[in-house]
Amino acid sequence: MDHDTDNDEFEVLQLKTLGYDWQSLKSENIPSSPRGWIQWKGTSVCMDVHCSCGYHGHLDADFTYFIKCPKCKQVFEVGENIVLYPVSEEELSFLRS
Repeated sequence: MDHDTDNDEFEVLQLKTLGYDWQSLKSENIPSSPRGWIQWKGTSVCMDVHCSCGYHGHLDADFTYFIKCPKCKQVFEVGENIVLYPVSEEELSFLRS
């Protein structure tokens, strides 16, 4: 449901797809860097969200494919690409101890 909200929580929107392969079009613009890919299966997610307008909040929800910022009302697709951060030898030693 796409409706305005007066609370200060990110809103989960149940939207249909756009009818073309928009996921692959977006992935073409991702630079060649270490990354992973999440296959969303409609399960629960718990995440901290930071909007480009400066608002940030927390979200616990199911079927979180699209969200709407309560401050600026911008709608975002929740992407499937994640960043992989390299771990240095020093950090690895600490993690193993």
